[in-house]
This record gives sequence, C-alpha cells and structure tokens, in this order.
Amino acid sequence: MCEQFVCAQNGVQSIRDIPWGQGWTLVKKEFETCLRKITMLGYGLVLISHIETRKEKTADDSEIEILAPSMPKRCYEVVNQIVDIIGYIATEWDENGESQRWLYTRQTPTVMAGSRFPYLAPKIKLGYDELVKAINDAIDKQREIDGATVVDKIEQKIEEPLNFNQIRTEAQTLWGNLVGKDPANADKILKKVEMIFGRKIKLSEITEDQVDLFNLVLIEMKDMLNA
Repeated sequence: MCEQFVCAQNGVQSIRDIPWGQGWTLVKKEFETCLRKITMLGYGLVLISHIETRKEKTADDSEIEILAPSMPKRCYEVVNQIVDIIGYIATEWDENGESQRWLYTRQTPTVMAGSRFPYLAPKIKLGYDELVKAINDAIDKQREIDGATVVDKIEQKIEEPLNFNQIRTEAQTLWGNLVGKDPANADKILKKVEMIFGRKIKLSEITEDQVDLFNLVLIEMKDMLNA
C-alpha cells in the first residue's frame, strides 16, 4: 500500500517508473515516516510478520536454515531501527501432548531474534503479563550488575493542547502557497489527507475532534513546502 501511495503521488503505474531509482527511496522514507508518527502519537507499536526460511553458508561451507521475518529488505531496515524486541514465536509440546507458545528473544544460529535489553530472558511464555514481567526483571538485573540508574517516575512535560483554529488557518495558508506554486499539489495534498484519515475528506470538512489528525496533515504540508 505504501508503494501504491508513492506511485499515485508521482503519477506512475510502477515504482520503477520513477527516474533514477528514486522510487524505492521514496517508499522507504514514506514507510519510516508513517511508523514514527504512530510512535510519536504515544502508541505502543507491535509489528507482526510471517517467517521465511532461508539457507546460508557457514564457515565450513556447509548450509544451515535460518528462520527470519518474511519482509522486504528495505522494510526490515526501517523496522529494525525502531523496535526494542525482535521475537520469534513458536509452539512446543510436552510429553503429555499439551502445547504451549513461547517467545524467543535471543539470536541463535537458526533463529533471528534480539532485544535492546541485555538481560532479557531468552525464552518467555507468550503473553502480555509474562513479557512485562520479563522486561522488568531484565531492568532490575541490569541495575544490579551494571549499576544502571532506574527511574520510576519522570518529570513529564505538559504540552499545550493543539489549537484547532490555528492549525486550520495555517493549513489554509499552506494550501494557497503550495497550490500557487504548483496546481498539481492540490491532488497530492488530498491524497495525503485520505491516507491519514482513511477516507476522502476535504480540509474544510475536518472537525475539531479530529485535531490530532489535522496536525499530521499540517506536518505533511510543511514537508511538501520544504521539499
């Protein structure tokens, strides 16, 4: 969908039709921008991928099979910079035939995994509470072993609420500047609005309870003006 959006922005049928190979660069930038905006809005981000099995040669020239996320390389490069944990979920059966799902958080010769927590358990029973406890345990262990400082409470900066009328006025000004610069920018802006809102909507139809989304539109318009 990200690729289709960039194609629509540039008026081409295929990403390869954008000159000088810039299409893939634009797709990567758009994908990264969207993911980072989600995290900046205060949401936790969980990305789920199927796995793929690929063969790689070892030092002795033999081959091993590695389980890894089945996502394009450009996609993985963006995701890998954002996430705190790359986990592999697998099902195991005990001697009674009962199944249990586990989350593996540490790299092995045959499984791609890892985390930013050096003392996170390599194998955790799959579940939200179990993961939270494992992360807390890892933080406590890092404090004990490495002397890391753990802060229970942080001083939160209270941000001023978004001003709907101010955003609307600034958006109207940017619309005039962008469309005056290039009439084709009108369609580009509306495509960005549709992507953010999930449906076609005019700037004049955005209501005050949608101010957070309106602010994202404003950011996109500023980026267009500075491009």
